Amino acid sequence: MLYAAAPVADVAWFYGLPLEDKFIGITLGAYMAAALHVRPMIGRYVQLGKVHLVIRRLDHDRIAKVGLRLVESPCEPGRNDRSHTGSDISRPPEEECAT
Repeated sequence: MLYAAAPVADVAWFYGLPLEDKFIGITLGAYMAAALHVRPMIGRYVQLGKVHLVIRRLDHDRIAKVGLRLVESPCEPGRNDRSHTGSDISRPPEEECAT
């Protein structure tokens, strides 16, 4: 779990995640709040590269702690066939997964 006060650029560098230069100098919590466009709630997330940054703890409606969850490719075996809302999603056709 990460503190939302951590610089988002440091988190992106450590995990090898892409980050636009305009976000250098802000905190992870500020980055998430800007990307969400809605009131933060535990469990809401934003995608950054191949991870979901997930709100794990709030402090008076401010993001306090953040978790990381890998985004699974729809072509990887064993992937979860449910979205964050629990609705069924189908596996893409084989030709879309060919390498």
